[in-house]
This record gives sequence, C-alpha cells and structure tokens, in this order.
Amino acid sequence: FNLSEKAFLTNFELKNFYITYNKLSNLIISSSNSVYKLEFRSNQIEILKNGSFKNFPKLEILGLTENKISEIELEAFQNLPCLRQLSLSVNPIQKMIF
Repeated sequence: FNLSEKAFLTNFELKNFYITYNKLSNLIISSSNSVYKLEFRSNQIEILKNGSFKNFPKLEILGLTENKISEIELEAFQNLPCLRQLSLSVNPIQKMIF
C-alpha cells in the first residue's frame, strides 16, 4: 500500500493524520501547511528516502514506531523546522546516512 504524493493537497486544515496498523510500505508525500502530527505506527515502511516528509513547516510530532525501517537517507527529514518529537523505536535500523 502506497500513500499518494497528493494525499495532503486539500482545501481543509488537516491538523493530525494517523495511518496506524495498516500495510503502508512507501512514504513520499506532498506538503501541508497545517499538519502538526503524523502517525504511521505499525505499518510496513522499510526505507525513509530523501524528502519523505518535505515541506511540512508546522510538523511537530512524527511517529514511525513499529515499522520495518532499516535505512534512513540523509535528507529524509529535511525542511521540518518545527519537529520536536520523532519516534523510531521498534525498527530494525541498520543504516543511517547522515
């Protein structure tokens, strides 16, 4: 299951976005000026690629606990000026390119 790059291109003010306990495997999503919390707990995400969360200027909380993340690329978290909480626990992280 892949989340469309256009998932956040809407006319309403989405603040919290939860996709938990699903089979989401790929994250490349477009920007949102209103989202401050993204939660992707217990999915099938394996790699966080460059720009996975690009242009979420108000994002404060990002939950990626209990996935299959084994690799995090250098710019996976670029352009997240307000990020204050990142949860990556219970992932088999083997490679972080920073």
